[in-house]
Amino acid sequence: MSLSNIIQVEKPLLSRTEVSAELSFTGKTPSREEVLKQLTEQLKAQHVVLKRIKSGYGSQVAKVDAYVYSSAESLKRFEQPKKASKEKAS
Repeated sequence: MSLSNIIQVEKPLLSRTEVSAELSFTGKTPSREEVLKQLTEQLKAQHVVLKRIKSGYGSQVAKVDAYVYSSAESLKRFEQPKKASKEKAS
């Protein structure tokens, strides 16, 4: 799995950088956790929120969209916490 064609757009009013990248992989589409780990390592950032992994049927390439926040406070201010799924709640 490798990331390429990384495009970063600064959004200073939101204290974040919007990142778009191309993800190349073999086999099935990587999980959100695997992609998030790869993004944080490659961007050398701590506050990364993965928004989307979009791949076509049978394709070995996916488009990844993510936000990189400058601080934990700005991340908490702009991102809603995820709701627990019904399986985890019981």
